[in-house]
Amino acid sequence: MRLRGAVFAALLIVASIATGSALSATAPGFTVIEGGGALFPDRAYVVVLDQKRPVTSAGVRVSENGQPVSGVTVDAGGGVGTVLLIDASNSMKPSIDEAMAAARQFAARNPDTPLSVVTFNSKPRVVLPFTTDKKAIAQALATSPPLAEGTKIWDALSASQAQVRGAALGAGRIILLSDGDDVGSTISKETATETLAREKVRVFTVGIASPDFTPDDLESVADATGGSYALASSRAALQGIYRDLGSKLSKEFLLRYRSSAEPGTDVKVAVAVTGLSGPQTISYTTPNIGSAVPYKPRFADRLLQSWLLMVIMVLLIVGLLVYAVSKGLELRRNRQLRRRLSQYVSLDEADAAARKDEVESLLHQGGSARLRFSDWDWTARMEVDLELANIRRTPQSVAFFTAFLTLLVALVLGALLSPFWALLGLVVPFAIRGAISRRARKSRDAFADQLPDNLEVLGSALRAGHSLVGAMAVVVDESAQPSQDEFRRIVTDEQLGIPLDETLELTARRMDSQDMEQVAVVALLQRDAGGNMAEVLDRVIENIRARQEILRLVRTLTAQGRLSRWILSLLPVFVLLILLLINPDHLQPLFHRLAGQIALVIATIMVVIGSLVIDKIVKIKV
Repeated sequence: MRLRGAVFAALLIVASIATGSALSATAPGFTVIEGGGALFPDRAYVVVLDQKRPVTSAGVRVSENGQPVSGVTVDAGGGVGTVLLIDASNSMKPSIDEAMAAARQFAARNPDTPLSVVTFNSKPRVVLPFTTDKKAIAQALATSPPLAEGTKIWDALSASQAQVRGAALGAGRIILLSDGDDVGSTISKETATETLAREKVRVFTVGIASPDFTPDDLESVADATGGSYALASSRAALQGIYRDLGSKLSKEFLLRYRSSAEPGTDVKVAVAVTGLSGPQTISYTTPNIGSAVPYKPRFADRLLQSWLLMVIMVLLIVGLLVYAVSKGLELRRNRQLRRRLSQYVSLDEADAAARKDEVESLLHQGGSARLRFSDWDWTARMEVDLELANIRRTPQSVAFFTAFLTLLVALVLGALLSPFWALLGLVVPFAIRGAISRRARKSRDAFADQLPDNLEVLGSALRAGHSLVGAMAVVVDESAQPSQDEFRRIVTDEQLGIPLDETLELTARRMDSQDMEQVAVVALLQRDAGGNMAEVLDRVIENIRARQEILRLVRTLTAQGRLSRWILSLLPVFVLLILLLINPDHLQPLFHRLAGQIALVIATIMVVIGSLVIDKIVKIKV
């Protein structure tokens, strides 16, 4: 029983294999032929079906070296052109009418195929260039061509090949009809055949039997180019041969796509069609010359064609109009110019009163006579920072330049990468503001470092008998920048009638200095209660130096934390650059897919937040 069961199971397996083989053998299939009408990186292939059926781009899958190819298009009609090459020598006189009738039948059977008509005898003549105009095709094939001596087949094939090369086709084929051997061609058989094969132009030859006819040349050129040869034993058989050719060629369609392969690479192309037998493969090698690099639009072209450029131009025009109108309506003189001139010329009473009102309004805005620098409005803070950073621009011009640069960076990133990356242009305002703040902070730090020495000079001048204002003038002569400008401002404001303690308070706010506030308090006490200000200044200097010593100690103890902040912040960027250099393809999803772009933005935000948190931890106020 067991033996019988085993035999039965084996028979079932054999029957199933035989059935599967029979089904696969009967399943419709296809073949793939290289088109040759496209320049790399564009690729074109002719797909020849066993059975005619509609095919769409969605039903075709193409891969190169195992990687799926996108942007595949299917052209079932206009991508492959046909040249009807007809012998018009005197020997064709008995058959020329049947030949033209067969050509008309072929054209009618393939109405959407680009068609060209070339006749030849002693020389080739282009009757009709490539066209799909049915009326022009019918007119070209309506009458038989004039006959003459000569049968220059290879010259005629070269002329037909030129027709294919000059047309915007993905592939070309030639149907050659002749009843004799070549006579008198200037181009050799080998040259014509090799050129046709190299440019992937297939030649289908049809011979008409005659006493002097030999099929060797027609058979060889058909075999060398991937075409076929057929012999018309009689003139009546021509229409049947052309009908079969028309039926066969109507089953072809053109496949197009753009390759991303690198130059000088061996590529294996796999083509699969839904509903047909397994995928067909074909290989080619990408050219390794300069023209072989996959086409990329120039940066200038992408920039000019970007939608962001239009936005920038509109905003720029609107900004220029607003700027022009604001300048035209500006009635007041430039206050910065007046302040600079006040250092060299005497101010009249009106200007002095305006300067005094300005300083008093800055001191008392917000209802408090002792406001911190952070309480100032944006324009005032920016104006002070620009002055301390030695940038001779108004806050409005800096804001306008920042907006323009932000839009420009967004345009460049959007053109180079994608509109998503244009959002990185928002980093520009923070970068510019940070650069200005750093330069202003250097000036404030320099002022703070110079303050104890300047106060010692002030105390020495007071002991020498100078008044407080006179001592300030001595400090102006002895101090370095930026302290010199600040103390000169203090002396100038006092000469305008502003109380010394108030102008010292304004300087403390400008330089964001708590130590200078102590000096302002000392000046206020000296004005209201009198006393030995030199001794008080000595105590203030001691406090300032002790505080600076503590600040230096804190900076030393937090140096490791600050260094860790920059290492942790720049490490992801460093790793990203290394990966881009080693294997850029590995990061393609991160830059070219929406999920990867979102992940990259989230990671960037988290790194920035972490850096700011570490900065807050290590920044200790004393």
